[in-house]
Amino acid sequence: MPGVSGRDGVRVVLAAAAGIAAGAVALGRAVASPSPDPPSKGSTPTTTTGRIRYAIDPERPYGPWHRRKRPSGLPTLVGVASGPSGTLRLDGLEQARLQADIRRVYTARFRAPPTGVVLRRVRLASKPGAALDPIARVAGQAGLGEPFVKTMVQLARTEGEGGTFAVAARNFNAACRGTKVNRRRLCTLVDAPRGADPLITAWGVFQWNRDAGRELSSLDNLGLKAPRIPSDWQPWDWSATKEIAVPIDYYAQLWRLVRKRGGSVRDAARGVRLWHTGPTRFRRYFNRGADARAWARVQTKVSGRIDRHLAHAGVA
Repeated sequence: MPGVSGRDGVRVVLAAAAGIAAGAVALGRAVASPSPDPPSKGSTPTTTTGRIRYAIDPERPYGPWHRRKRPSGLPTLVGVASGPSGTLRLDGLEQARLQADIRRVYTARFRAPPTGVVLRRVRLASKPGAALDPIARVAGQAGLGEPFVKTMVQLARTEGEGGTFAVAARNFNAACRGTKVNRRRLCTLVDAPRGADPLITAWGVFQWNRDAGRELSSLDNLGLKAPRIPSDWQPWDWSATKEIAVPIDYYAQLWRLVRKRGGSVRDAARGVRLWHTGPTRFRRYFNRGADARAWARVQTKVSGRIDRHLAHAGVA
């Protein structure tokens, strides 16, 4: 994945503008963005993206765990500069600096200034549970019945801090460290380098991470139709609608795949939850039959945890 680093340490990569700039508001050739600071105590701001509107939690704008402390490496702004020569994407923290940096680096790379710059603020978190009703509605539209809806709602409860929009993982850390090429290609560089922390980019109500987007096509040969996500996508690039709709659409495909193979409703629910622990585990489960026998060969600590979640959801 091609990339450019400015002298200030802010990372810029080639991007697909359609996937990054959705929901942003451009003001002519430059863009003004609201202050990305967390809302003040007692305020009740809202965020509107696509068709979903939710209230930001003023006491815990970064979720129940991080509360008012921004997780390491999580940007507050995403910028996209575009022109005849190409598009550049940049994560940042401050509006004025981000606009200046993205124009400077774009001009240096393409030998011409950008014709447009769009800044979009990274969404802040909702209160726990705010995503559950929208998830139930979208899951119901898949036409897979109540067990699928229950599975989706329970998945959001367990992965997304009780069903919270725009929530970062408890161990979130997208800041960079050392000189490993892979990490420098994936991290955001909006914070100073930190020791030897692992790269954790899980974000959103279903806790998809950077690698989930990169690996969606890995199961295409099983008959799935993965959404085409830009090569430099990050979970916080999505609107609130996509945060729910894209994962649910993919989970529905996994569900149908297991059912088509002859698996039961419970087998399908197990498969969806298993994919969430890794595509390779799902592939093995599916290739072995996606049934009770195949489930018996799944690592016990993984299968046991999934079965407890499904029992709690009422999926048997």
